[in-house]
Amino acid sequence: MLTVRTGELCSDLPPGMSVEKCWAAIFTLVAGTQTPSALLQAQLWPSLPTSGNPGTGEGLEAQTWEGGGYMLAAGTEDEEFLRARIGNPKLRAEARYEPASLTVALSNLPPYITTEVHFIVAWNHFPEAVEGSCWYAVDQSHSWVAARVAT
Repeated sequence: MLTVRTGELCSDLPPGMSVEKCWAAIFTLVAGTQTPSALLQAQLWPSLPTSGNPGTGEGLEAQTWEGGGYMLAAGTEDEEFLRARIGNPKLRAEARYEPASLTVALSNLPPYITTEVHFIVAWNHFPEAVEGSCWYAVDQSHSWVAARVAT
């Protein structure tokens, strides 16, 4: 079973930083005995040429894109933080940085146990007024995101 909740966020940013918009999606998975893996993806649908770059951090898998006068960042928890939060040391969460997406390939999902994964997407005009604002906006803990996205 898969459910998705989405919501607009006002990210918790360092002083002086801001983003034009910031949205989150929380994917809630309950795997059965026949579904031990899943692919979750933040996909960019470009209408203009873009360039993308990975931008990881402590507990963060993120990618940023620039094009058409904008910068967009997508981010999620890294494997280490996801494993610790869920309490499943066997869980695999491989981040894949692709030209137009950030994908998380989950494997070793335990049957009938709820697993939540979030993606945050933030954007600004480029260049940003304060460099790194989009990246910081997507670097939020799962508990912080879950508390702000409606059920």
